[in-house]
Amino acid sequence: MSKSKHRRCWFAFCMLPLIIFVGYVFAQSLLFADKSATPSSATEKRKDAKAMDEDEAREVWARYDADVKQRRLEEASRMHEALRASRLNDTTTPFTLSYKCFGTEEVYAGKLADVFAEYDETHVLPDADGKYWWVFGCAEVEGTDKEKLLAWVEYVCDVANANGLTFSSWKIEYLDSKKVWDSQDF
Repeated sequence: MSKSKHRRCWFAFCMLPLIIFVGYVFAQSLLFADKSATPSSATEKRKDAKAMDEDEAREVWARYDADVKQRRLEEASRMHEALRASRLNDTTTPFTLSYKCFGTEEVYAGKLADVFAEYDETHVLPDADGKYWWVFGCAEVEGTDKEKLLAWVEYVCDVANANGLTFSSWKIEYLDSKKVWDSQDF
C-alpha cells in the first residue's frame, strides 16, 4: 500500500468519529431548535395532542350518537304510519316490542340490561367474534300512540348512549295476527 493511500485511510478512520459527532449535534439542533422544546416539553406536547385527539373522538361519537338517534326517531315515525295504515290504533293490544343495543364492553352491556330489566325482559350475549356485546330486550306495550313511541325511542337512545352502547334496532309484533314491523325496514 502506498503512503498516500495509507494516509487517506488513516485520515478517514480518525475523522469518522468526528463526522458522526458533528452529525449527531446537527440532528439534535434540528430536533430541538425551539428553545422551549426539551424532551419533557415534547412529551407534554404529545400528551396535549393526545388529549385533543380524545376530544375530537368524543365529538365524533357525539355526532354519531345524535345521527343514530335522529334515524331511530325517523324510523319510529315511519313505523307509526305503517301501523296506522294497517288499521291498528291506540287501543289495539297486545303488542310485543323487541329491541337490541350493542357495545364493546360487557360491563356496560350488563349495566344497560339492568336498567331495562326493571320493566322489560332482557339478556346480554356476545357476538360471534366476541368483539361486541348485544343487549336484547322485550316488552309488551299497549296501543300505537305516536308520541309514546317517539318518547320510548328517544329514551332507549339516551339510556344506551349514557351507558356506552348504541341503540341498534327494534321491531313491533302484533300478537293476534303475528304481523311484524321491523325498524330496519323503514
